[in-house]
Amino acid sequence: MDKPSESSIARRALRQQLLAARSALPAGQRAHLDTLLCQQLLQVDLLQSAANIGVFSPIRDEPDLSAAYAQWRAEGRRLSLPVVTGRDNPLSFHAWDAATPLREAAFGVLVPDTTEVVVPDVLIIPCVGFQVSNGPAAGSSFAGSRAAANVHAQGAESLAVSTFAGSHSVADLAAGATTGGTGAAGEHAQGSMPYRLGYGGGFYDRTLAAHPFPTVGVAYDQAETVSLTLMAWDRPLSRLVTPSRCIVAMASPRLKR
Repeated sequence: MDKPSESSIARRALRQQLLAARSALPAGQRAHLDTLLCQQLLQVDLLQSAANIGVFSPIRDEPDLSAAYAQWRAEGRRLSLPVVTGRDNPLSFHAWDAATPLREAAFGVLVPDTTEVVVPDVLIIPCVGFQVSNGPAAGSSFAGSRAAANVHAQGAESLAVSTFAGSHSVADLAAGATTGGTGAAGEHAQGSMPYRLGYGGGFYDRTLAAHPFPTVGVAYDQAETVSLTLMAWDRPLSRLVTPSRCIVAMASPRLKR
């Protein structure tokens, strides 16, 4: 067996640190942040124009996006969940509607109990951590682990019914500020390159190498890091959504018409 590289060892340590921080979030705070995440996702341009959305079933304290899933179903969108078909294979996406039963599969992930394969227009991908190549979103006055705590502490009730873009300050968000004329959440954050840290299995890396879908990463704000060593296979996310902002990748792909 090859000796692990220093970068892989550093990634492993960073991954464990970020997973522990996510697990430590109180359940009530996590539920509130999930509400904000769903509000952000419903504004993302790539998702507003997608007929088929590849989503995920949460494990290991990942965000619960069921409210957004229900909204997309009500709008007639088709959802699918990733299925592992082999250790070295890209993920396959199987159709998932409200009536489809789920079964437990590899790694404890719930997958649709169906063999109907769907080709998504865009993928929503959970992130253990994320790093923005040129720092916080342009115009943002908050970033990193402070953001989630500040958003939770200030105006939580008003935030639950507000919509917002990544360029607003925490004070603006607490006051219930809304996006101004840009249409999709995070348009003010153009020019950044968000990268994802996953669990280390490489399933999404292989999937995107085989099928370069547009991608929307989701994470809590505390998952931001500046310690991620990028590898040759790392691809920037098209969008990165947190409870407080949406970062739009420079030259990110658009949906095919």
